[in-house]
Amino acid sequence: MSPNELRGHLIAKRALEIAAVGNHSVLLVGIHGAGKATIASAFLHLNIQTADSCPCGNYQSPSQECTCNPRHIYRWLRRLDRNAGDFDLLVEVPPLTVREKQQPPDLSFTQFMEARIAAAREFGATHTSTDFDPIAERVFEMATRRLTFTTGRTIQMIRVARSIANLAQSDILKGCHVAEAAQYGHIYWFDPARLAA
Repeated sequence: MSPNELRGHLIAKRALEIAAVGNHSVLLVGIHGAGKATIASAFLHLNIQTADSCPCGNYQSPSQECTCNPRHIYRWLRRLDRNAGDFDLLVEVPPLTVREKQQPPDLSFTQFMEARIAAAREFGATHTSTDFDPIAERVFEMATRRLTFTTGRTIQMIRVARSIANLAQSDILKGCHVAEAAQYGHIYWFDPARLAA
């Protein structure tokens, strides 16, 4: 399996492109059968781990009923939450739609991926600044406040933003780089406190 053979999953493919630029670790999370293992197999050169959304794998599934009781889901999410700090990028992998399964792979993103990664790595070798422009400062403050990032998660987000900036051949971190990095630092349902409430 190669990235060119993957159907859909554009967000995951983008995240793994970023991971390749900065040698970031990745955790793919989603329901059973969403395609996490298939995606990981297409990027064997990266440090990728996968995790189901709950013990049965159907928590948050739009079509399959979750058979876990709330206590099991709570313990599962607590464990995932603790382990998430070991990863630079957290990526939710939704299941493919019927239409996506029927369509051939879209090569518009992946066909030049290796060239973009190589160019970004070369750029990043001499551009390591983590200075923010004014918009990036505001996005950073808002993201860290709303998502209640720990110090470690904040540092990871800045490192990921630098890799995104390298892909864009940007000397400094812009608002769009920080905003994209923030989305890889949190999964909206990845909060055991919601079940405990």
